[in-house]
Amino acid sequence: MRTLLLAFLFVNSLLSSGSAQSEQVTITSSSTGFFISDSGHLITTYHGIENKTVFVMTSEKKLMPTEIIKIDKETDLALLKIAAITPFLYIAQPESISPGMEVATIGYPMMSVQGLSPKISIGIINSASGFKEDKSGFQFDASTFRGSSGGPVIGPGGLVVGVVRGKLNSTKMLERMNELVVNVNYAISSQVLLEFLRGVSGLPSSRPLNLESALRPQRIYREAKSAVVPVVSKASASVTAPIDRE
Repeated sequence: MRTLLLAFLFVNSLLSSGSAQSEQVTITSSSTGFFISDSGHLITTYHGIENKTVFVMTSEKKLMPTEIIKIDKETDLALLKIAAITPFLYIAQPESISPGMEVATIGYPMMSVQGLSPKISIGIINSASGFKEDKSGFQFDASTFRGSSGGPVIGPGGLVVGVVRGKLNSTKMLERMNELVVNVNYAISSQVLLEFLRGVSGLPSSRPLNLESALRPQRIYREAKSAVVPVVSKASASVTAPIDRE
């Protein structure tokens, strides 16, 4: 049912009078990604694209094929690229990232029911380590849902401080611990992201965080939303959606 709903959503949203080629596709899953250069470099999670044919949906509601530049299953990161000039987000230098920092997430959660507009959530970094004290990430409490993974965690000044990785499963935690746990989310740190990107040419340098600047959600949403995109995969045959192959 989820696949059918998502496919129906894409059929009604993507059909246009443009010149893009059409191909028989069924949308089978979605996650979020964000551009980190003006030449189409895109970050998302490895688990969101593993063993899939992946496309990026542009602001014109077209699906563009991606080239895989680099993947790392251990860090759960993937660097993709599309053939386009793109808006992008700068990555924060990690030294000043710490618990208590206000953060925002922008992504495309549960597109089958929440639609195709980007969603923003606000919270703080709760811990400098991730799941079971994982030092490659951190815990935060801005709301995330299925489809949010791969999206940016944004700090003051609009700089990326992490990549959304996942969350504690509330249902399983209730069964095991008799405790309803909400908004316990995990991100890959910008330090791990920068190490993953080391040696890739054509990327902007990271920038220092200004800890004195306040998080401004409206400004962040306005300035960052065009650099955050749905990452979708497809299987063969059943509905027609325009694929931009230019």
